[in-house]
Amino acid sequence: MTEDETSVLRMAMWTIGTIFFFVALWIGVASAVWGFEVATAGIYGRGEAQRQIQSAPHRIAAYNHFFDLCAGVRIDEQSLEAQAAQLEATDDSFQRTRIQTNITGLIGHRASLIEEYNANARKDYTEAQFRDSDLPYQIPATAWKNGDRTSCGG
Repeated sequence: MTEDETSVLRMAMWTIGTIFFFVALWIGVASAVWGFEVATAGIYGRGEAQRQIQSAPHRIAAYNHFFDLCAGVRIDEQSLEAQAAQLEATDDSFQRTRIQTNITGLIGHRASLIEEYNANARKDYTEAQFRDSDLPYQIPATAWKNGDRTSCGG
């Protein structure tokens, strides 16, 4: 092997070695960065969640959401009272069937609003923090049947 060939071979080996070194270095740095992100993901995630939960838009939306649900329950209760009065006042079989269907639908809608309100009221980490103190902690599903009416504060 001539001196030129040996020099070219050394240069090729040095170049290949340098490439392998930088590839290994890049893999090592990428692994370290990924490992750091994995190690701090819990802390970062909790911080980001707290920032989002405490943001003004979320606070206002959660606060209003409870009032909207409570008002929806009250509206359904008032509609149920009106439908019950109509049911007592009519003798027409077709009208009675229609009114009873309306009552059944209102009872179902009211129940779904109550379930949503109560579920959100139990979310102490998120929505429940922003429920107004004048609103009930939970809305009992049987209140309308017992003659009680839902109170939405004030």
